[in-house]
This record gives sequence, C-alpha cells and structure tokens, in this order.
Amino acid sequence: MPTSSSTLVESLPEASSVSEAKAALLKPTSAPVFARPVLEDAQWAIPLLAASKRMGCDYAFGNIYAWNPLYKSEITQYQGFFLSRSISEKEHGLKPEYCFPIGDGDLRVPIEAMRRDAAELGYPLRMYGLTEADKDRLEAIYPGEFEYHTDRDSSDYIYTRRDLANLTGKKYHHKRTHLTAFFRENQWEYSELLSRDASLEGILDLAKEWEQENQDNENKDPERLEMERVAIKRFFKNMEAFGGKGAVLKSGGNVVAFCGGEELYPGVFCTHFEKASSKVRGAYQAINNLFAVNSLEGYEYINREEDVGDEGLRQAKLSYRPVILLDKWVATEIRSTAL
Repeated sequence: MPTSSSTLVESLPEASSVSEAKAALLKPTSAPVFARPVLEDAQWAIPLLAASKRMGCDYAFGNIYAWNPLYKSEITQYQGFFLSRSISEKEHGLKPEYCFPIGDGDLRVPIEAMRRDAAELGYPLRMYGLTEADKDRLEAIYPGEFEYHTDRDSSDYIYTRRDLANLTGKKYHHKRTHLTAFFRENQWEYSELLSRDASLEGILDLAKEWEQENQDNENKDPERLEMERVAIKRFFKNMEAFGGKGAVLKSGGNVVAFCGGEELYPGVFCTHFEKASSKVRGAYQAINNLFAVNSLEGYEYINREEDVGDEGLRQAKLSYRPVILLDKWVATEIRSTAL
C-alpha cells in the first residue's frame, strides 16, 4: 500500500518543526550542477524556456549565452526546471543571483535546492526575473520568508509588431519624418543576416564605432560598452545554433545599422541588439521599422528589453509607446533557512 506524504513527514527523524520536515521531504539526493552555457545546451533549454511563455528577456537562451562573459551565468536542468545562477564580481560583487526557476512541478523542489546552494556560498537566496504572479506564488508557499522589490531600470519595453511596422498616428509623426528622410537621402539596402554573412565584419566595425562614440557618456559604463561588443559578436557568430534572427541595413554599400534577437515563444520576439550610425539621419528608425515589417511577420509582440537606467535610452524606448512595461521583481531571502 502506498505511503502518504503525511506519513513520510511524521516519520522523518529529528524534524523539530513542520517546515523543517517539509524541507527534508523535498531535499533531493543530488544538488544542481551549474555550468557555463554552451551552444549544445540550446537543444534542451529553448523548449523548456519557450514552454513557460515568459515575455521577459531574462529567459532567452541566446541572450544568456551572448552576455555570459559579463554576467558569468551558469545554467542547469534540474528536476524538470531550468535554473540559472550568476556570480559576477562586477555585477553582483560575487554574491550569487538566481533566475526564478522555470518548469513544471513542485516549485519548492528547485527553491530549496537554490537555497542550499546559496547558503553553501555564504549568502541568502536572491532571485530575479519574477513576475507579479511569481511573487504571489512564492509568497503563498513561503509566507514572510522573502522580501521583494522592483527595479525600474530592468523593466522590459514591449510593443506590438503592428505599431512598429505601421507607425500610425500623431504619436509617431517624428518617427515617420526621420524614416522618410533616411529613405530619401540614402541608396539603401536591407537584408537578413546569417552568422557567416560577409556583413558580419561591418556589423562589428559599427559596434566598435558606437562604443567609441559613447565612451565619454556619463550614462554609459565603459566596461559594459566593451562587453556589449563582445556579446554582439558572440550572438551573431552563433545565432543559427539557437534560432537567432538578425538584419543589416546598408547605405552606399556600408553598414549603417543592424539588429538581432530571438523568439521567446511563438508570437513573441525579443530584440537584444540594435545599433545605428549617428552620422546617418533616420538609421535607427529605419532598422527598427524594416525589421518589424520584413523579418518579424507572424509575431504579435516585440520585446525591446530594458533601459538599464540610461535616461536617453529610456526616452527613446518610451517614444515608441510600449503597450506593456514589464516590471520584474527581485526576491531576497530574509533569513537563511536553507538546509
């Protein structure tokens, strides 16, 4: 006759409280084994992430892979859940941060495993990427054990493809003006990009130029600027491995803008990178519009990521009138109760 979970809890040795008994019941025989993502991980990670139907950029495999040199993310598939841990001296002062676990099953299983992992490193569990629903779910399971806050700088800007493609109405008047000027003043050519495309060198040259132009911008972190160029290279050179999509815009044969991203799940696309020459009027508006029109048909929403606290970038993203400003919560363990 099968043994009930309540019988198991009652029989656990030295359980001084019900909460300790439940935690002991959930304790697995092995700990999660985190490792830096490799391209082969896309085969298991992407289906798991897509099934969650997350609209946030934190759960895009190509994004995790591309930015790995900066964030030092490590991932694993654990008990049917996608887990990610980041231990970056620059970003977190070597304090571990974990993404909210993605998968089906008892949420307590990955949470308890991450609590133990964090405790072994000497820190309370800290998770990012939570939606409002995630926060409510976590609080229901662990009442009073986590504190929560949102960071406006990390909120994702989400638009409809229709708005970015059509630019209809007075609210987009200035966008259309710049777009018309670009088409009128340039002998332009738009094309989708393959990772082995000859335009890749031009993209990297433009990324380097953009980095140099922004070195003295007080809103930009010079080291992050350099790491973004590394992330751009990693993304475009390997995007076929994780289903990435990119495009390049040329004027007179020279690359003046590019963009790239990946599908989060059917109907939702996330643009990770978008750069344009400051010397060419309307180049930003053109790559944004042409990508939506020519390359993203079939998608309803486009996530253009966060503004990282850059006021200029914030105003630029707001000017395109997002239909969703996706707030993401951070949950931090108030007291360390991990076993």
